[in-house]
Amino acid sequence: MTYPPVDPNYPPVGTAYPPVDPNYPPVGAAYPPVEPMMGYPQAVRPEHPQATTVLVLALVGLLCWITAPIAWVIGNKAKKECDAGMYAESGSLTGGRIFAMIWTILGIAGIAITIILTVLFVVLAAASGGF
Repeated sequence: MTYPPVDPNYPPVGTAYPPVDPNYPPVGAAYPPVEPMMGYPQAVRPEHPQATTVLVLALVGLLCWITAPIAWVIGNKAKKECDAGMYAESGSLTGGRIFAMIWTILGIAGIAITIILTVLFVVLAAASGGF
């Protein structure tokens, strides 16, 4: 077995390293003293189990609008449980709730506009004798 070549800058075996510069600060002098921790560390609260469900229902609301209000209701219930300290509020829960709110409001506005336009067209058609 062959060994790698010896580095010429490395001190030979049996010799001491060069002495430490006396102007160099002692080890640990640059760091402040460590204070002991008080109490016990807090346990990490788990993410709410319905957080992903809220996000998925809100995204499915793009294809089937009725799931957005359901996601909003479930998300509000989950948020109350998170505020009570049972679970940690996650990004999926917050994002799903906000997306469900926006999509629900846009859906209701679209339904209202459709009803108003339908009534308007029926009234105008009846007034002009188009039926």
